[in-house]
Amino acid sequence: MLDAVTFRERLPEFSDVGRYTDPVVEIQLSLAYKILNADRWAEILDDGAAWYAAHMLTITAAAISASDAGKAVGGISGPQASKSVGGVSVSYATQAVTFADAPFWNQSVYGVQLLTMARMIGAGGLQL
Repeated sequence: MLDAVTFRERLPEFSDVGRYTDPVVEIQLSLAYKILNADRWAEILDDGAAWYAAHMLTITAAAISASDAGKAVGGISGPQASKSVGGVSVSYATQAVTFADAPFWNQSVYGVQLLTMARMIGAGGLQL
């Protein structure tokens, strides 16, 4: 099982212990190990737990940022698809890298990784 230190070694983008405190990381990891089926995930269970925790921490960080900016906390939004500044605009085909039926997991790259693997693991054996 991963602890907060090992989680940060795997995902150094969460190394800010002021923003991602050990107790918060440990709670998310604990939930991951309760939710993910250890028999199915087998030797990649720690990877799944890390992706789950990272996804939940990403969503929590967005709520903290909203609060810090004086905005309402708890709002849901999807990935930004386009932006215009002056005469320049850019858009991304987010549907190419997300799941149409999984809006919650699409809120972070970690959620997409978790769901991708969960679907492969859940598919079971294939016979040709």
